[in-house]
Amino acid sequence: MINIGQRGTCYIDATAVQRTFTFKVATPALASLALAGNQIQITATCATVGATMRYTTDGSDPTVSSTIYSAPLTLNNTAAFKIRGFLTDYVDSDVAGRLVPPSFSIAGGTFFNDQSVTITAPSGASLKILQSNRNYLDSSTWILGTQGNQPGFAANGTTAAENQIETGLNPYGSSTTLWAAYNMDTFSGEPGQDGGWNSTSFAVDRTKSYRFSVWIKKTGGASGSTYFGCGWDTVSSLTGSASETVNGNPYFWSGTLPLNEWHLLVGYIHPAGDTTTTHYGKVYKSDGTVAFNGTDFKWLNTTTTTQQRAYLYYSTDTNVRQYFWNPKVEEVSSYTGTPDVLFATPVSSPQTITVSGNSGNVIQAVSYSATPSPLYSTIVSQTYLSQFTVSIGRPPTNAVIP
Repeated sequence: MINIGQRGTCYIDATAVQRTFTFKVATPALASLALAGNQIQITATCATVGATMRYTTDGSDPTVSSTIYSAPLTLNNTAAFKIRGFLTDYVDSDVAGRLVPPSFSIAGGTFFNDQSVTITAPSGASLKILQSNRNYLDSSTWILGTQGNQPGFAANGTTAAENQIETGLNPYGSSTTLWAAYNMDTFSGEPGQDGGWNSTSFAVDRTKSYRFSVWIKKTGGASGSTYFGCGWDTVSSLTGSASETVNGNPYFWSGTLPLNEWHLLVGYIHPAGDTTTTHYGKVYKSDGTVAFNGTDFKWLNTTTTTQQRAYLYYSTDTNVRQYFWNPKVEEVSSYTGTPDVLFATPVSSPQTITVSGNSGNVIQAVSYSATPSPLYSTIVSQTYLSQFTVSIGRPPTNAVIP
């Protein structure tokens, strides 16, 4: 041991050791702002002092000759964008941004026979694909810039202003139309509704299983609870037998969501008479990990219709906002299927899917690259409907016509 500062001379015999250190530019951090007209503004920053960021919008990786980033960019919502940091004597940063969306060989529509649809990602990317049945809810009816009730959705709030339709970023980072719950009061207790909806009632088959889902993000403060459920008096708790216990106010999940992050709330309703006791509903984080477990139900033997319900309740902080996106109700054959394309297992590109009258008729796909850091495209969704023809021929000549 050598004491630094000690008087005297010290001689040390030692083998020389050489170490080489390589420095790498930090990956650019991106912040996105949703704009009107399906546009998005992207702001990039780099933590490495002196680094120059360069970008492309054609899907290729940036090089030292690519355009220099100097100010926030406004792009079309589906445009590709890649950015990378460069600095002399440093290793180039990883690429940040988003990919070119996948292409479909056949656009959605109504067809008289089966269709083979080929989905292709840009060169070097893989695909995430989800095939599902039709959605009983239609959030495309939400009217941007309005408040209160929307076609197919009755607003739940003490004033119309507690429910507003505005532009924002969805879990994929794309600019889209969101339902925003704005708490306007500071009192607790009833009436406690601070935003959200009751959907219009829709018909269901009580011998089938259904999945309910919605993306929700809470901001501004923890005050208030999130509620997600189905129609009043339409389901029973899972009793473990064919018997029924009517649930008058059923919620798949309720509680306080972590702030500033999108969560996918998923609940299942089993067929009437189901004898299982296993609950499959979950609240997922945007990376697919489970944040909370939920509660499943089964249809009553008398149920013919139901609703979806999603709320913010009992908030006393006027800074609280809760955003809703992509509410869905789908008939399913499994409780363990992938609930959202964001969570789908990556597959190679291209992929060909045969769409028939008895298969899921909605296909969602995103381009995906896992390395060196995950990149996604915006989501592409196509709906394929089957139309059957009935041939009516003339009766044979010897037929007796009454």
